[in-house]
Amino acid sequence: MRDDDGNPLTVDLDGEIVQEVKNVQVGPRSLEILKTDAQGGVQVGSVTVSSDIELAGVILFGGSVGVAGVGASEVLRRGFAAPLESNAEEEINTGIAIMNLTGETVTLDLELVNPDGNVLATARLEGETALAPNGHLSQFVDQIPWSEEIDFSDFMGLIRVRPSERIAATVVQTRPGQFATMPVAAL
Repeated sequence: MRDDDGNPLTVDLDGEIVQEVKNVQVGPRSLEILKTDAQGGVQVGSVTVSSDIELAGVILFGGSVGVAGVGASEVLRRGFAAPLESNAEEEINTGIAIMNLTGETVTLDLELVNPDGNVLATARLEGETALAPNGHLSQFVDQIPWSEEIDFSDFMGLIRVRPSERIAATVVQTRPGQFATMPVAAL
C-alpha cells in the first residue's frame, strides 16, 4: 500500500496496523477478506498484490456516495484511452487513477479529445508532476494542467494517456449520491 508519491502507507487491516506489506496465505479455492477500520481521513493510494499462483480480486471502497469496486487493472505499456464526462449543473465529474508499476519515474503524455476525434488540449506530466517510482496519481479531468483552457462545465470526450514506462489505470466517476469505477482501453 503506497501513497501518491510511492511512500508506504500505514493502514489498520482487520485490527492490525500494517505498513507497506501484509503477507496473506490464501488456500485453494478460498477467499480472503481484508477490511480497514474506515476511521480517520481519506487516504489516497494504491495496492499491489503479488502471488506465486494466479489470483483474482476486487477492492471495494465507499462512503456517503455509495460503494464502488475496482478489479485488477491490466499492465499498460503503450497507454490507454478512456471516456470523460463532466457537467457542473448535474454534478458529474470524471477522473483517472494511474499507478506506476516500475521503480523508475514515469512521464505521462495526455491528450484531451472531443467526440469528433479532434485533440483539444495536451498535457505532459514530467519532472515534479511526473509519476514517482511505484507512485500513484489520481486527478479529476479539470485538475490536469492542460495546454489550452477547457470549459469542463459541460464536457464529453476522451482522454488518451501515453506513459514512458509500464502503468496500470482506472477511471473514476462521481455523480450525486454515486461513485463508479470503469476500466480503460489499452492503446
